[in-house]
Amino acid sequence: MGVALLVKATPAMLEGARGKLGPLAYRRAKHVIEEIARVNATVKALPTGDLAAVGRLLTASHRSSQTLFENSTAELDFLVDTLEQTPHVYGARLTGGGFGGAVMALTDGVFSQEEAQTVADAYAKKFGARPDILHMLTGDGAAVL
Repeated sequence: MGVALLVKATPAMLEGARGKLGPLAYRRAKHVIEEIARVNATVKALPTGDLAAVGRLLTASHRSSQTLFENSTAELDFLVDTLEQTPHVYGARLTGGGFGGAVMALTDGVFSQEEAQTVADAYAKKFGARPDILHMLTGDGAAVL
């Protein structure tokens, strides 16, 4: 590809180098390059309040982790799949590196404890264990005072 770091690579550069990479290296690099683009798109969408776009990017990130980076699990995929079909959820993705990590979901303010419990119940029915549910609110983040 001619770059030392994937952060400097574009999708076109990756496609140009595809024949020089093995299938696994290609998939991993594709995930990283596309993930960088998703992060940049999220940074642009957040200040405008476009939470639907952010949710789509989160879910796309998960699908890429699932298929290209292959660091997801059946349990995490089930949670993302279920959350994707749940009202008031913009999107969801694995976090914590996958391989049994956690799933975060971006929801609207109407998303309820009952909806979270419905997802947890479906998970328990399928996997025989109850997931922990942690409700978090977003904040403005760090600032220089």
